[in-house]
Amino acid sequence: MRKELRELQRRLGKTAVYVTHDQGEALALSDRIVVMSNGRIEQIGSPWEIYERPANAFVADFIGGSNLIDAIVIRVDAGATIIRNRWRPDIARVAQYACSVGDRVVAMVRPERVRLIADR
Repeated sequence: MRKELRELQRRLGKTAVYVTHDQGEALALSDRIVVMSNGRIEQIGSPWEIYERPANAFVADFIGGSNLIDAIVIRVDAGATIIRNRWRPDIARVAQYACSVGDRVVAMVRPERVRLIADR
């Protein structure tokens, strides 16, 4: 049904406003998404932007499955940010936002992005 609705909208060239709490439907049917919480706009963007670059922890948690990890920045090197949390001392990741040593951050980990490597 999602595919049919999307095709109908494109064929007719009409704008449609679709209100849903189903994140899968929103991601599949939309060119732009508005994520709201308690009547307040949290983020407006394309499905890709909303999923890959959430504006805050609420949007990250609301759209798709994700793990949110409170951490502190301990080192910043050439585009990589090293953070420390209470479970694993050092985690490296290319930072989406500029961070400084000592900043408290929330790291988002999407399950489909987890990669296991051998401990050497």
